[in-house]
Amino acid sequence: MANYRKILVAYDGSASARNALAVASHLAKEDKSWIKVLSVLPKYAGDLELVGVSNIKETMEGPGQKLLEEAREIADHEDVHILTNMAQGEPYDKIVHVADDENCDLIVMGRRGTHRLERELVGSVTARVIGYTSIDVLVVPDGTSLSRKNILLATDGSPSCEDAVDRAIDIAKEHGATLTAVSVVYTNDEYLALAPGIVEDLIGKAKEKLAI
Repeated sequence: MANYRKILVAYDGSASARNALAVASHLAKEDKSWIKVLSVLPKYAGDLELVGVSNIKETMEGPGQKLLEEAREIADHEDVHILTNMAQGEPYDKIVHVADDENCDLIVMGRRGTHRLERELVGSVTARVIGYTSIDVLVVPDGTSLSRKNILLATDGSPSCEDAVDRAIDIAKEHGATLTAVSVVYTNDEYLALAPGIVEDLIGKAKEKLAI
């Protein structure tokens, strides 16, 4: 299945998160899916009553509510309806669990940085979400848009790449996209000899799917 039904957007109010929500909105309109926006607040381990805070709930949740209201304004501008959720705890853990609980099939997250070094680094929250979830994750660089017309698939032929291969082929088929596959291996004789076979296997799988 190439289209997504339920999209979870992790939102922290940053420019990259705002752009990620805009991209998710475009996807939702194309796929006729719905969006849930999640804002995760850090847990406060102290006792606010000791420092004279009377309305603890409002004090703790105020920043999150402000973020979600901002997200609703972006969604209104993009002409999409969203649901919102706020949680407290470790961001990556809450993102993974909410996505599972809501049966989402895509998590969308923003990524800061356009310089070369920044492009080589994935934020720790994003990396952990990718590592702990079995759901597709779309990482959107700041200031970019999304078009499913030209797809680059990186594969090493390993079993862990099989789902990515299948997903890329399905999306390319659904949207009439150009699919370019790249296989990068260490340049010793043993690994170099594997590269042509990996690409040939991928071409064979793509032809089988396109023939269906």
